[in-house]
Amino acid sequence: MTADAPSLGPAPGYVRFVLLSGARTGSTMLAHALNSHPQAMCFGELFNYTVKGAIDYIVDGYDKTDAEGLALRERDPGEFLRQRIFCHHPEQVRAVGLKYHYLHFYGFPGALDALIEAEDVRILHLKRRNLLRMFLSLKMAYETGVWKRERPGPWLTSRNAGWALRHPLSAAGRLRARLAPARPAAAPRPSVTISEEELRQFMHETERSIGHYDKLFAAHPRRDIFFEEIEADPQRAFDAALAFLDLPPRRLQIALERQHPEPLRKLIENYDELYERFRDSAHAWMFDEQLAG
Repeated sequence: MTADAPSLGPAPGYVRFVLLSGARTGSTMLAHALNSHPQAMCFGELFNYTVKGAIDYIVDGYDKTDAEGLALRERDPGEFLRQRIFCHHPEQVRAVGLKYHYLHFYGFPGALDALIEAEDVRILHLKRRNLLRMFLSLKMAYETGVWKRERPGPWLTSRNAGWALRHPLSAAGRLRARLAPARPAAAPRPSVTISEEELRQFMHETERSIGHYDKLFAAHPRRDIFFEEIEADPQRAFDAALAFLDLPPRRLQIALERQHPEPLRKLIENYDELYERFRDSAHAWMFDEQLAG
């Protein structure tokens, strides 16, 4: 943290939190789920520097291309958080947070400084035990351009005082959807080739990043949530997050589904060769379908 780290100001009358994570750890699903709670607001990747000319608020009521907001974020990320995110909200809002990926530091280091300094900010650290599956998901997303998959059929989140993500289907639209002909079968999902070198490098860098950020936020209240926990029992994982944020229990709604549930052998073209390279390593268990599936 720099010596002149910006201040977020005193803790407001609600819980401030961060969904801290690397890519492909379930942070998008958790953010969407939290936004279905009427007392929570979870903003998106506000400091994603790869998105040009827009801010990924994901919360209704914010203009993602607002020039003033973009300029403030660029000039002073900490002040942007204080004025636009951790500011006054209606009384019923009891928890306000945002997604923060490890790599966002490279675009807006001041945002990380401000979050570290505010030790009341609670950290929900999203992690994934199976780094092979994590890398596979990331590589397939880059190759296909598909980063999330919505569940088929109409779904509705609980209304979050006008802020929750709303499904594009109105009541009339949902009726049309029920009457519409069935969609054509989806194209077969692709497979990829993974080199030993790139996988080892990814595992090393990911493990190092996890440890680094745990140390950076060592003074903060922190709760680790693993992707595998969300996958096995979403509501139980959500309940743990709600309890950590002092929010009353509620059945949260999700509209996303896992993109690549197929066996590893179907998704990795050189699976046998890759397994041979890792069979005597500490990561060998990640290739076991019963453990990694």
